Amino acid sequence: KTQKRNDELQVILTKSWILDEDTKAYLNNLSQKQADGSSQADHAGGQKDQLAQSTQAPVCWIRVEDKAKASELKAGLLEVVGKYPGQTRLHFTIVASQENYWLSEKYAIEVTDESVTELIAFYGEENVVVK
Repeated sequence: KTQKRNDELQVILTKSWILDEDTKAYLNNLSQKQADGSSQADHAGGQKDQLAQSTQAPVCWIRVEDKAKASELKAGLLEVVGKYPGQTRLHFTIVASQENYWLSEKYAIEVTDESVTELIAFYGEENVVVK
């Protein structure tokens, strides 16, 4: 389902599961084909080149036990976002409810040793991954 939060539309997943290796390979291949097609198609407009770059940008995956813990750590997250604004989107997984969601682009961070270290300090080393 979708919800409007902070004047932005967000997709809310109520259930998720781990993809098998064949599905992962298929989606990665499809993503690569889209990125390649985008970068070849309209160099003058630049929009498709930006799309190709954004699909290759790193993502910061953060796992939190439950919504209460996520709320408790929100101030720390906002501190990191304020200190290190950038282009890397944040993806959250709430383990207890199996919810997954992306924070909006205004919460993207610059991935540096310092920013990742601060996130790890709040969420734990096993709960923060940048890929």
